[in-house]
Amino acid sequence: MPFRVVVEHSIMFKNRLSHAHEASFNRIVRRTFLLPMAVLAVGSILLAWLVSHLLGLTNWVDHTDRVIAQARTCEKLAVDMETGLRGYLITGDPSLMQPFNEAESQMGNELSSLEEQVSDNSFQAERVESIRNSYGQWLSYAQDMLGRRQRGEDYQSLPLNAQGKVYMDTVRSEFSGFVKDEYVLRDQRINAVQRIDRNIKRLRWIVLLVLGLGIGWYVRQQLGEVARIYESALTTAEEKTEALSQAEARLRQYSEDLEKTVAQRTAKL
Repeated sequence: MPFRVVVEHSIMFKNRLSHAHEASFNRIVRRTFLLPMAVLAVGSILLAWLVSHLLGLTNWVDHTDRVIAQARTCEKLAVDMETGLRGYLITGDPSLMQPFNEAESQMGNELSSLEEQVSDNSFQAERVESIRNSYGQWLSYAQDMLGRRQRGEDYQSLPLNAQGKVYMDTVRSEFSGFVKDEYVLRDQRINAVQRIDRNIKRLRWIVLLVLGLGIGWYVRQQLGEVARIYESALTTAEEKTEALSQAEARLRQYSEDLEKTVAQRTAKL
């Protein structure tokens, strides 16, 4: 039935009700329209929250990918510095120091950027600080070796080279552990996204069915209440009509008796 017809019938029905019945009818109409609207509003808010939460987790997955890429960048710079240092120490060609110098000029900023990206994760932030310290030890070693090479001092002794290897292995190991933990965190966040997605797909039809049945049952109850009010109003109207008919009959009888009395008195006069 079109909504306009429903409204017109509701207005005609209200015009036939008493004040008490009209008040009850108004309350039922308000509940019938407002409660489903409130349920839909709550459902919309819940859906918006789930979507927002899902997007938030997706953003965290992207954030983890950026952190991993940044860690790989820092690790590559360290490897470039090591490669440039070895090439120069072996050949003495200053041009081979270009990768070392370029990587050194970028390393501080890149490590700071990595540290900023994991500022929300205290454990990983401590790992970055440990990487920075290990890198600082290796850089001091590298600068010492460059000085030895330039001054013509011993830079090829096994203990010195072994120490440099230990420093760089430590840097690589810490980068490897850092990235491994980020991959674990990334997998956890991806699993959370997939779990929410599965739950939404699994529950959406159940929720819609329950909401549909619940709203249908509620509307039916309200319509039943409206029917009871209508029956009560009809009963009241019938009683009033019957009482009015009786009053009219008594009034007609009284009028007839009055006319007879007047006629009799007039005849006597």
